[in-house]
Amino acid sequence: MSDYKWDNDPSQESGNRGEPPQKKPWFVKNSSGMGSHPATWQGWVILLGVIIVIACIVILIKTHV
Repeated sequence: MSDYKWDNDPSQESGNRGEPPQKKPWFVKNSSGMGSHPATWQGWVILLGVIIVIACIVILIKTHV
């Protein structure tokens, strides 16, 4: 193998040998009030998908009534 260290390979970082990379939660709990909000880009993608699905359902209901 080569001695080249890949920039995005967490397994080659010092102190992280053999350990899985730390995973961030996609949504975090609000500091005040109820609910949660997106904390990563994956959470924002899920939120956008839910909004699109709800909008499509509303449009379908309004056009068929």
